[in-house]
Amino acid sequence: MIWTIWQTLTLIILGVCTYFSVQFMIPPPETATGSSGPVLSVFDSLLAVTVPLTAFYFLILFELNKENHFFYRSIWKRAPFFIGIVGALSLIALFVLFFAFSWMPAFCVVILLYQYFLLIFFLWVFAVFFNRMKQNDTVTKAGEQAATYSVWGILVMFLLAYFAVSPI
Repeated sequence: MIWTIWQTLTLIILGVCTYFSVQFMIPPPETATGSSGPVLSVFDSLLAVTVPLTAFYFLILFELNKENHFFYRSIWKRAPFFIGIVGALSLIALFVLFFAFSWMPAFCVVILLYQYFLLIFFLWVFAVFFNRMKQNDTVTKAGEQAATYSVWGILVMFLLAYFAVSPI
């Protein structure tokens, strides 16, 4: 029961941080002529990655501390496949909405979509490491590896996006 309370508090803290990030990171309506729009600072981008990843890590960690957690169920053996399918279908749906219907979501929706895809990516990495665990490994080791490799994966994606957008 105590771990469920901690998970609830983590979700509340993530919600409060998301609310404040939407309030403080909203781009100003005026931009200079000829500019491509407002650009988030490195600090804002770092917070946008670390706060949700930390919250997801703690949610998984608190779930692992429960006596009867859902990671030992048989469905979790196939979780990387299912999470990958859900992520791919979500990405396809987002591209269809964005390109086919010229959908431009509000800034708060962008933040929520970003956190959703970050959660999908984190769960996929965690599922891969959890299924590859050895008998003598602790379950928190899979969570630590998922957090570490998620950060590196996100960093690589940021660098690829930066070099794809910026002229060299």
